[in-house]
Amino acid sequence: MSRLTASMRLDVTVQARSQLYVIGAFVAVALGLMVRFLVPAEYAGRGLAAFYLTGLGGTTFLFGASLLLLEKSERTLQALRTSMITPADYVLSKALTLTSFALVESLIVYAIAARGVPTNFGWLLLGIFVLGVFYTLVGLALAAPHEAVTSFLLPTGTLVAMILQLPFLSLLGVGPDWLWHLIPTQAPLLLLQGAFEPLEAWQWGYAGSMSVVMLGGAWWFCQRRFRRHIGFGGR
Repeated sequence: MSRLTASMRLDVTVQARSQLYVIGAFVAVALGLMVRFLVPAEYAGRGLAAFYLTGLGGTTFLFGASLLLLEKSERTLQALRTSMITPADYVLSKALTLTSFALVESLIVYAIAARGVPTNFGWLLLGIFVLGVFYTLVGLALAAPHEAVTSFLLPTGTLVAMILQLPFLSLLGVGPDWLWHLIPTQAPLLLLQGAFEPLEAWQWGYAGSMSVVMLGGAWWFCQRRFRRHIGFGGR
């Protein structure tokens, strides 16, 4: 069994014991019902894209950071420094397991709320994947210097999460369009939007190139913060 596989199995076990899957499924059903009954059918695609942008952070950004802080308090990270699991294994495992469950949540929301809207599932799943991995990496990076969830959330975590979710305003036509393109989450939001409606060529180009840049930047930022604040990350 590879180090990454072993780390992922451990993460899934911890996530299940923490009731993430039960809570996440309940929230997904609630979000799906909200989109179905609060968003008119002709805007269901944009409603789903907006809810994915604002809702996935709970599973990825917040829960990933919370798991890191829990493992710091339980001195699990100290043990990892002497194990075969590398920092890259640790971060990648959380990004993949949390994003995989975010995909499941998103499909539950879709099944309840889509109401037959034409969908390109390739772009939909890619947008969710990019957004989930990015949220997880940023959450882990921001949580690295902290010892408790409250200190992580106030003010840094909450402020960053709010800024990252602002591009949903572009779906409502609020504010100058160029402003939202300065926020990296606009890229996966366009991928999600493109799953439900046509985009212009430049929008596809921006969505693809910025998605690569933002994931690479988030990975670098996360590894740097781990080396500085947790004491491992050089391998």
